[in-house]
Parts: sequence; C-alpha cells; structure tokens
Amino acid sequence: MTERRHNRGRYLLLVLLLLQAGCFDQQADQLKKCEQQTHPLGYPSNMGGFNADLMDACMKDAGYRFDTSHSFCELKPSIPLKVNAYCYVPDTPIRYWVYRIEMMFRSQ
Repeated sequence: MTERRHNRGRYLLLVLLLLQAGCFDQQADQLKKCEQQTHPLGYPSNMGGFNADLMDACMKDAGYRFDTSHSFCELKPSIPLKVNAYCYVPDTPIRYWVYRIEMMFRSQ
C-alpha cells in the first residue's frame, strides 16, 4: 500500500514538473527580456533599427523556436511577428507537447 502512495506521489510530481516546463507565461516573460536586449532605442515607435535575427537568436538561446502555426501568431501593422509570444514554441519535444496541451485550454 505504501509503495502505491509513493508511486502516486512520483506521478503527481512528474505532472507538475511537466506543466511547469511548458508554461506560456514563462515564454512571454522570456520574449520581453529578449525585446529589452534587442530592440532599438525608442521602440516601438522606432522600428527602423529592429533586427529580427537578433530577436530570433535570443529566443533560440532561451530554448524556443519561431513557429507561425498558432492562430494568435498574426501580423499586425508595423509590429513584426518576431515580437509576438504566440509565434514561438519550446524547442524540446516534451516542453513542446506540454505547451500544445496548455494552448488547447488557454483562452485569450
């Protein structure tokens, strides 16, 4: 009986860790950090110096890849897709699938 409880505790811990691994809020926070590091002075009114490659590299270094498959990843006037958190997904398989499950239940 105690072994069963021990296994349930392990499974619960694993589920909690998996849910934390794909958290969209962490992804959005990381995007903001990358924005601060890569945007020109005067952003967003000054997009002349914006470098999408730097933004993409920053997110890649943080464990995300650019992906336009989410319905909220849409082009808006004068705002590049590279600054939309919905246009990035975790780059490891487990984090990606946890992210996909989270997105199924997330509403905007």
